[in-house]
Amino acid sequence: MSCSSSQSNMLNIAKVLKSQGLNGELKLLVDKCYMDSIGKIDRVFVDDICYLIKKCRVDKFVFVNLQGIDDRTAADKMQNKCVFVDRQSVQLKDYEYFFDDILGCSVYLDTLLLGVVMDIGQYGAADVHVIKCSDGKILRHPFLKKLILSIDIKNKKIYYDRVEFLKVCVIDNEE
Repeated sequence: MSCSSSQSNMLNIAKVLKSQGLNGELKLLVDKCYMDSIGKIDRVFVDDICYLIKKCRVDKFVFVNLQGIDDRTAADKMQNKCVFVDRQSVQLKDYEYFFDDILGCSVYLDTLLLGVVMDIGQYGAADVHVIKCSDGKILRHPFLKKLILSIDIKNKKIYYDRVEFLKVCVIDNEE
């Protein structure tokens, strides 16, 4: 989902795939990291307009009814739009971070600058961080607690244990 909001306190959590039925229900593709939170969120923003969630059901996809979107015609106009929430409405557990906070972080092995997190893949057991090094190489590694020495979100820096990192890091030769 390549969407952005003009407000830094907003998180892109989903994209409207299509309308569902005749009563304005929307089918959403929700980022995996927000699937646990989606049922607890009471309002979302689309095109900087706030909508209260009237109904939410979770299956393989998420289906929502939003206040003010009451028929198929209104729902069809929402197709392919990005859905945002205020970051305060999403509760994180220990060692969980918003993708927006991790992307762009400088990555260090102990004190050596390795590169910058340019992407995050979600493949199941652990998120995979994609790091672009200054020499152009692309590195991939699972985001595991045992690798982390410290994370400084405010200054956009992640420090990894060199030995543990080198055990799981993969150099991507395709880039």
